[in-house]
Amino acid sequence: MRPSSSTSAWTSKGITSCATALVLAFCSKAGTKHRPTRAYLLHHPLRLLRERWNVFGVCDDLESDALRTCLTALGFGREENGCETETETENKTLALETIGVLCARFVFSPECGGGTHFASATEEETSARALWKTTAHFVPAIATALDKAVRGFTNAKLKKTETSESLANVGACSASLAFYAARAAGNARVGELLLKSGAVRAAVGLFCAAEGRYVEGDTGEYTEFDQGNDAAGNVVSGARNDFEKTPFGCSDDPSAEATRRLLLLASAASSEVTEFLLAVPGVLAVIEAHAPFSGNGKNAAHGALWELVFASAGNGHSFEEKKDAETRCAERFAAVLADQTAAVDALGLLRLVQLASLARVHGDPVVFGSDTDGGLHRVLRETATARAAVVTAAAATRAQLAAAAGAGTRKLSGSDDESDGERVNAAPTSTPPPKPHDQEFEKHAHAASNSLRLIKEIVDGFAGGAGARKCD
Repeated sequence: MRPSSSTSAWTSKGITSCATALVLAFCSKAGTKHRPTRAYLLHHPLRLLRERWNVFGVCDDLESDALRTCLTALGFGREENGCETETETENKTLALETIGVLCARFVFSPECGGGTHFASATEEETSARALWKTTAHFVPAIATALDKAVRGFTNAKLKKTETSESLANVGACSASLAFYAARAAGNARVGELLLKSGAVRAAVGLFCAAEGRYVEGDTGEYTEFDQGNDAAGNVVSGARNDFEKTPFGCSDDPSAEATRRLLLLASAASSEVTEFLLAVPGVLAVIEAHAPFSGNGKNAAHGALWELVFASAGNGHSFEEKKDAETRCAERFAAVLADQTAAVDALGLLRLVQLASLARVHGDPVVFGSDTDGGLHRVLRETATARAAVVTAAAATRAQLAAAAGAGTRKLSGSDDESDGERVNAAPTSTPPPKPHDQEFEKHAHAASNSLRLIKEIVDGFAGGAGARKCD
């Protein structure tokens, strides 16, 4: 059981204030003479605060103010005057890492690296609201950092140097901006800010950028060499047939998934962003022409939801066109939900799109229709019925196993076939380790339970219940 925030030693001893003071002190020592030592020491209080916030959330004014103070002390949001010093670059990387980790918890499921579940929906909403205010304040800085990270990644690819730092920054920026879109307050003009700041342009450029990949005739692995060149630097001709142009938007890298979510959620939150993406031919080409976004591909949930989002751009779509889009979305989403383990992440993505769509300004086309007999509603009802059956069967199986174990224990302790001495000298019994099939059984049962929870949240959202409306 987690300690109450009001009575914990952390609160009573003022650890947030002390750790924040250390961050401020180390940030004030900006000289280059002791830079390695300063950077090493700064990492510790900042990581302590980040881990605290990642578990308990930024749920009150003290914690929220501390987060903003730390980010400001690290120079985040400060305008660049010429070239950055090495210290300034390190500080901004730490700031990105901090806000990226906190926002990722709301953008990714725990199964996909998003951290732990909140203790309650109320705690989640309170923490999201507090974190959103800080994130909104730093959106221009995050957008600038994203543009810089994309340029850094592109240059590193051209120079055939390490790209991991640039990709980590891309992931942190994209996760933060995706959170900003998904949890936006009701009066926030999400699309206007994301477009004006350049965040959407930078994300679109990276999403459509081609990466080299050898297929069939070679290793099948991604290459770090320039697109269109072989390992020797020669231009690949059509005769090879084993070099494939793969967009970054289809990549398995976690930063690519964060970028996909940023574009999807920003479009759900703003028809202006949707129209911007539709005006870029490469975006549709990536989504419609690549296998990961269709069928049972790893990004199939994205592909299904784009059907709805693209149909909500402007007022150029008729009622029948939007209904057809929902039907296609439902059919594709049903195929994704057939996989019990993939269903949890897909439903979580649907819930995020639903939350983001609430930020659309009055008069914009809606993303989700109000027909409760529509295709998507029907798929959710059918999935809920199937998952409820799994949860019920799992509970019955556990009860049977517990009863059988109890009967075995009673028989062992009351057996007439062994002497008192034998019982005394008998080795103590222990619970055997779970068998592989038991682990798989629990995995499916856990996934079914999480799916039911998410479906309830989504249905409540459609009905105007808990979590259906957002405000400051």
